[in-house]
Amino acid sequence: MNLEDVLLIDSHIHIYPSREIGDGLKSSYQILDYGEKADVIFSKRSGVLRDATDAMNEAHIGAAAVLNIFEVPGAPRPPSGRWWPATPPHAHLSEDLASSNERICALAEEDRRLLPFVSVHPGVMSTAETVAHLESLFSERGARGVKLHPTTQRIDPADPAMSGVYELCVERGVPVIAHSGTDKQGEGLADLEAFAPVLERFPLLKLVLAHLGGGVWQYAQAFAERYPHAFFDLCEIIEWTDSERGPTRDELGRLIHEIGATRVLMGSDFPWYDLDRTVDLVLDLPHLADEERIAIVGQNAARLLDLKEIQT
Repeated sequence: MNLEDVLLIDSHIHIYPSREIGDGLKSSYQILDYGEKADVIFSKRSGVLRDATDAMNEAHIGAAAVLNIFEVPGAPRPPSGRWWPATPPHAHLSEDLASSNERICALAEEDRRLLPFVSVHPGVMSTAETVAHLESLFSERGARGVKLHPTTQRIDPADPAMSGVYELCVERGVPVIAHSGTDKQGEGLADLEAFAPVLERFPLLKLVLAHLGGGVWQYAQAFAERYPHAFFDLCEIIEWTDSERGPTRDELGRLIHEIGATRVLMGSDFPWYDLDRTVDLVLDLPHLADEERIAIVGQNAARLLDLKEIQT
């Protein structure tokens, strides 16, 4: 396939303030979903801004969603149950959360191809504070959406404290990109079913479930049929095809075709994996027509993010 005139958008990358931080996160993060695979190819890059823009240039990427994840140190659970109380117990970290989002938004000033997705945490900011913060980031700082990582942040997607975030995102028409998959604690915070109450209450929410379900990918087709407005991305899972518990390439291609290729986005999860390799893996998937592959590598994200300025 000739990519010269094909719009390429990476819907899932991370950029870190230093090489030490990026390398530390890459070496410490456990990938639990897929079991063993001997030939996984990890990126050698650390994930600082220059790494990301160089990788985008090499892969001819027109835009990339940069996802911020703010975690409370030690990843504590809510004081009782699965939901955070109305009065956030870690409110002393609110300035740190705000600063981390400002850093992500500032990246777009360095390179307009970078699309900031900001973080929230109901254990740090109240619902009213979170909504006000997001309003400012959307209106004044160029934020394009919200990133949620239920397992590392210890956030139940259906937590009532998140309702204000979803309401605002529906009102603004901006996406929420959420990690999906298994967790070593067995809490199920990022299982596909954990998002069912969210989509029941907010059926028009632009929700992108990263990793196409990860370790619960077998349930993605049924979930997609129940919630026809849900989106998925392919980051990580596409590198782990033919692993012990991951889908085969054949199964992944069939799954995307059955879900509907217009609902699936390309994502690399950079700096864990390389952008150019991810593009090649998508274009090599079986059971998809060329127009479906072209939609996955860019057109779907351009439509979801309303990127009129770069659409061809």
